[in-house]
Amino acid sequence: MAVLVLVVSAGVLFRAVHTTSFHGDESGWITSGYYYTHLLLSGDTELQRWEGRSCASWGYLNMNLGKWLFGFPLVFRASREQPEFGAFYDFNTSLEENRRRGLVPPRQALETARMVAAAFGVLCCLALFAAGTLALNEWAGLLAVALTLSHRLFIVSTTRAMTDSAYLFFLLALVFFAVRFCQAERRSEVLKTSLGCGLCAGLACSIKITGLPLGAAVFGGCCLYRLVQGTLKMRLVALGGALALVTSLLVVYALNPYFWPIVAPRQVRAGLTSNTVSAAGAQSGLDWNSYRRFPRLFGKWKRYMDGQRAAGQSRWTGDRRIELHRSLLIRYGGIPGEVALVPVALLLVFYRAVWAKAGETVAWWPVAWFCLANYLLILLFLVHNWDRYYLPTVIAGRLVLAVAAVWLVSRPVCIPRIGAESPSA
Repeated sequence: MAVLVLVVSAGVLFRAVHTTSFHGDESGWITSGYYYTHLLLSGDTELQRWEGRSCASWGYLNMNLGKWLFGFPLVFRASREQPEFGAFYDFNTSLEENRRRGLVPPRQALETARMVAAAFGVLCCLALFAAGTLALNEWAGLLAVALTLSHRLFIVSTTRAMTDSAYLFFLLALVFFAVRFCQAERRSEVLKTSLGCGLCAGLACSIKITGLPLGAAVFGGCCLYRLVQGTLKMRLVALGGALALVTSLLVVYALNPYFWPIVAPRQVRAGLTSNTVSAAGAQSGLDWNSYRRFPRLFGKWKRYMDGQRAAGQSRWTGDRRIELHRSLLIRYGGIPGEVALVPVALLLVFYRAVWAKAGETVAWWPVAWFCLANYLLILLFLVHNWDRYYLPTVIAGRLVLAVAAVWLVSRPVCIPRIGAESPSA
């Protein structure tokens, strides 16, 4: 079944690479991919270059992993077959005018980057199948993949040269490890799955900054669930949580030289001091306060988003909360009656998990909690009414819907009965 998922998803996504409409952000990701890959390969430690001011919002505001995923295959092919592309799309003019001015990537570079995105789309399907299978059975995993591959938003988002498919994959891999964490009984299994959750959260955050708070919410919810159910002791939960947190932060800092102390501004290396660099750091050229750049990045993102909202780029045409739910449940819904089906399925999965008997851990909890955490994230913090920001919540809803549907169909009567399921449920 996993091979079937691989073959079908690859056939659907790699074919769509050539037909998906162009988005102006693809120019930015390809250009910044070249830029940051060359910085890494050259061993450059200049802070001002890692800030990437010339890359606009594709500079330090977006961390490096997603850009490197595009950059390495692009740089490899450019050295052999094609010149490097380096331009940013002008959203104030038409696509034809951007093409005329050379602001749209050439076909070969565009398809190379899109193939990378599509490959992560295939991995998303495999992660969905694995999480659904682990939470219930193979049919739940297959249904989740089928519902996802039939969704236009997923096809478009994973076949453009943008980082959404890689971000979604690491989030879905986090769900897989979270399900295993809820099933783990031995101490070694708890720690291994905690490590896996931290690794996936760090990798997701190294693509989009929301990966770490979302990963912390998902894993923290699973820890709390096991404590309430009495299936893990507080000491082991604390140890697993600490391991996950340290791992995720190590990944974030390791993959982002912008946070390293070796990258310091030229004026600091010249002997000038600033209010953020110690005198010792000024003499050595090391910025030992560089670790603060990561938490400060959240504030910089907020100010950047607020500036775009003030400039009228948010695309809200009415009340934000009403339009958000209309987009989430209707505009991006691909199933008749989805506006009711997904909320009911989410309640059903939570019902099964919450009302389990004492001492029982239901592996459905991470599936439902992941969906709810993504929903709360966009409900509370979504600034732009842009389709790709809905993608993780939409796909999480597909996984919840698949688990609930297969469980109901497999029962003699469609009424939840606590305590009568197989251990795999």
